Amino acid sequence: MPPAKTDRPGYLFLVCPDGHLLARHVESLLGGAGFERKVYWGDEDLPPAFWQDLTVTSLFSTAKALVIRRAHNLKAAVWDKLDDAMKGVPREVWPFLCLEGKWERGKEPVPAVVAKRNLWLHAKKKGWVWSDEGLTPRTVEGFVRARLAEAGLSGDPATVRRVASALPLDATAASLELDKLELAAGPDKILRPEHAELIATHGEMEFYDFLDQLAQGGTSPAVWKRVLDDHSGSDSMLFLLLASLAREARILWMLTSGEDNQVKPPFLAKRKAPLARRLGRERIARLIDLVMDTELAVKSGNRRPRQALDFLVAGLSDLFAAR
Repeated sequence: MPPAKTDRPGYLFLVCPDGHLLARHVESLLGGAGFERKVYWGDEDLPPAFWQDLTVTSLFSTAKALVIRRAHNLKAAVWDKLDDAMKGVPREVWPFLCLEGKWERGKEPVPAVVAKRNLWLHAKKKGWVWSDEGLTPRTVEGFVRARLAEAGLSGDPATVRRVASALPLDATAASLELDKLELAAGPDKILRPEHAELIATHGEMEFYDFLDQLAQGGTSPAVWKRVLDDHSGSDSMLFLLLASLAREARILWMLTSGEDNQVKPPFLAKRKAPLARRLGRERIARLIDLVMDTELAVKSGNRRPRQALDFLVAGLSDLFAAR
């Protein structure tokens, strides 16, 4: 049996920019309590199925944990509806509202559309808000220590610091690297300084966020500076950029071709479907052509890597400026 509603918060706000940390926290709360997990996304209006899950129960209803990812993107009208609906959430339903905006100067990124609403004010008063700013240079060492303890690994402080400084500040990627180090540590379960050399370079920016900013007209100098800083001067880094763009373009193309079930893992299809619709098949096809042309220009010797990157940036700017 799931815990009674009196034994837990009626709902929870989770304020964290890192999806992996969010998922771990939700699982730590649910444990083996028998909740059916259902995930919805705030990039679009919540579907009728969500409202049915939130409000409709029967004698034989299964306890449900309803997780709204990227809830910070929900429109005001949806928050109006949630404000009313949360007043009468059934005992069998446990909602989690995830605010995943970026933190600035250690401050919770709570949108104005949320901050003055009753469901937020009530949650703050009752202590129904969990906040975590994600992995930062200040917090990553603690994350490493916790993960090493879970895996039964040990390492001297200098080694732990060295590993922490080499990890990407993304919990999913960092966890994969730590899994790799666990294998390298072997049966003695001891982390050594040389193991830090196994951690992959992580200078690339988040390409979903990059493309999404571009598709919404986000061609600000800050966006381009991130690309140039991460990929300038190196043909290997340029090809990493092109490979990432090609991978994203293929996923977006599948989503516009009705092949959602081919996108793995499934949550990617839900996350990227709004971007695929914004771009449309024509612009996605042009993106694929641009990636191929840039790669050919370097491999044929017609352009040096930095020149090819400038060509790519100009092409992306033109592509995403088209409406």
